[in-house]
Amino acid sequence: MSDLHVHRPEKVGDLVLVDAEAQQEHAATAQALLDALLDTPLHGPELQAAVARLARMGDEPMRQVGDAVGRILRRPAAALSGSEAGAAARAGTTLTAPGQLRAVVHALLAEQDDLRRENAAIRTEHDALWHAMVRLAEAAVLVRHLCDGLERHVAALRSQGRSDDAATLESDALFPVRRRHQDLTTQMAVAVQGYLALDVARTTNVELIEAVDRALDAATAHVGRS
Repeated sequence: MSDLHVHRPEKVGDLVLVDAEAQQEHAATAQALLDALLDTPLHGPELQAAVARLARMGDEPMRQVGDAVGRILRRPAAALSGSEAGAAARAGTTLTAPGQLRAVVHALLAEQDDLRRENAAIRTEHDALWHAMVRLAEAAVLVRHLCDGLERHVAALRSQGRSDDAATLESDALFPVRRRHQDLTTQMAVAVQGYLALDVARTTNVELIEAVDRALDAATAHVGRS
């Protein structure tokens, strides 16, 4: 009889939705992996090798998220925080001669182009990080199903009086798989913070672009009156 247990839809990391259909698929995959694991001898290298493979689940999305977050942390501070003061002040400091005003206009246009390029790069990073987060969430759900199945099997062994087998399965299989689930959820929390930081950066840049527009209007008006 199958031990398959399906969780309700959930948002992993409070952000990435894993719906009921995906939960069903991950639970079925976890059951197949669990059945294969339990077919191996409890006391032997085969179990350790099988558990080692399970404990590496999610390695690729974890690496992708780590790389993406590293790139976010290396971004210039100005790209992740900003204010409208720079663009507005640039338009108001040298309103004394047409040549100076035109220089300000050119500088503002260049700044606006830089901000638009920055936002295009942020969108690319944002999309790539989201894709990695979806894969990470799926891995976390799959490994969590494995943990649930192993916990039930350990409890069943204990109820049958097979305490030694239960202790072996718990220490050699359940604990490593549970640690992997903790690693995945921790990495998801890091990913969510990076994703939200990109949202803030993109919103800030949009506000700065709008500030440059206002500064350009002011500078252009002064040029027209000069």
